[in-house]
Amino acid sequence: MQFTYDATMFRNVFEHEFTYINGFMRNVSRFAERPAMLSPLTGRRWTYRALNADVNRFAHALQADGIGKNDVVMYMLLNS
Repeated sequence: MQFTYDATMFRNVFEHEFTYINGFMRNVSRFAERPAMLSPLTGRRWTYRALNADVNRFAHALQADGIGKNDVVMYMLLNS
């Protein structure tokens, strides 16, 4: 994959396995009580710990409905 910037330094500093989930779990571990996400419509805020818990609940609900590895799930978010 071609990047518009050199990601080598980022990889060397943060993760040897350059994946979204590794970066997120790193933030959950290091910054558990810091803000991770804000809903501009409701004003609700999630810390990394709370966001991780909600994401895990959602993943388990998908699994309970039979969604598995390599299945496609579509979602739509507000473009603000």
